[in-house]
Amino acid sequence: MRISVSRVRSASLLLFLFIIACTATACYNTQGPVPENPHQPPVRELLPQNVIVAEETIYAPAPRDNGTPPPECDYIRYLRYRPQTPDGLPKEVRAVLVLLPGYGGGAASFDYLGRNLVAMAELNNAGSIEVWALERRPNCLEDLSAMNAAEAARDPEVAVDYYYFNKPVNGRTFPGFLRQDEVPFLSEFGLKLFMEDIFTVISLKIPDPAVRKNTVFIGGHSLGSPLSALFTGWDMDGNPQTLDDAGYNNCAGLIGLEGRVSFTSFSTLTEAGYTRRLADIRSGKSARYQQLAGITPEALALLEMMAMYAAFAPDDESTLFQRAPYSRDVEQLIRAIHSRTLLQYITGAPAFTDYRYTNEALLGIFIDDNFQPVPIMQASLGFLYGGPVVPKTFSLFPSYLIGGGLESCLLPGTRALLIIPAAGRSINGQTLMRPAMLLIRIMRIPAAP
Repeated sequence: MRISVSRVRSASLLLFLFIIACTATACYNTQGPVPENPHQPPVRELLPQNVIVAEETIYAPAPRDNGTPPPECDYIRYLRYRPQTPDGLPKEVRAVLVLLPGYGGGAASFDYLGRNLVAMAELNNAGSIEVWALERRPNCLEDLSAMNAAEAARDPEVAVDYYYFNKPVNGRTFPGFLRQDEVPFLSEFGLKLFMEDIFTVISLKIPDPAVRKNTVFIGGHSLGSPLSALFTGWDMDGNPQTLDDAGYNNCAGLIGLEGRVSFTSFSTLTEAGYTRRLADIRSGKSARYQQLAGITPEALALLEMMAMYAAFAPDDESTLFQRAPYSRDVEQLIRAIHSRTLLQYITGAPAFTDYRYTNEALLGIFIDDNFQPVPIMQASLGFLYGGPVVPKTFSLFPSYLIGGGLESCLLPGTRALLIIPAAGRSINGQTLMRPAMLLIRIMRIPAAP
């Protein structure tokens, strides 16, 4: 079937008019509904946390087939959650849950879950358990020195000064965020290494295969779910005649936390396609690390700084983005998240720094599900209050490209993303937007010894 040029142009024009119509709807009304003041949550009884948490390491030299990784990458790291005992020594447990983090996550993603699972098992006399939350090997490249120092001092400025103003922490200055050409060795930090890391941890800590087969359960969050399934089918030595080292012979079962506990999404990749892709990564033709939706390492560092400001000074007016000389990449990412209309995204007016937020509200607009357009980055944290909010129209298109949002413009009655209608204005005598019931806790993996 042949499609005429005029028909393509007509379709393009209709699409353009549709975009303008969608984005223009937000321009007619500069006022929006004013959210009600927050309600206090019900009183919660805290679960007794008789849990010992420690980072454990196992020396396992990283592959050196495509460059030499830093020494920190020669260790497998995991957080171990176990019941507290009078002498502090481990006790016999019925089961060990080995949890794998999701895309962009780390071992500390399971901090709440790990603590509570161990504590609940003790409280209910259900039989003691341990939880081991594994770190993927590429996370060894994070420079957390200033983050840890800032958290210890309860002063986020320590991190801002280190990452942006060359101020040393413990005699070290920040060398800069790693570029793609500086990490060629990441081509070897793939699925094989992570499968071997899981097997190394469980086989060293639980040497008896029969015990592993009856007590070890593998599970994960998001990407960790299919990785769990892949582990059960992984043959460590690649010899189908010797299957004692196959994953399914070294665990009792899988745990479905969230995500799809299967590996069907990986099965369409052919061996030839895999070989070509790997060669491109090794040579640098393809990226050594991915940046989903423009979320760079710098953006993730800024997000952690935002979280510390929100935790330590929630009601202060945020000045982080007025002070930090962040990159053009981060500026473009902020525009994509915070622009109300396509016109605002194109022109950059009003600029993000023209808006005024408290530290808590700033964190909320970047990750709360009422404001963040990327579905896998969303969390339900509360809501803004202090003035009106209006729907956004621009963010539905980029969010649709990575998994959601188009329906907010196409389907009446579906929830739209929101934003405050104007920058730098006083609303009912208040100049700052504040969040309602925004619950925040900083979770960090302890510094490695």
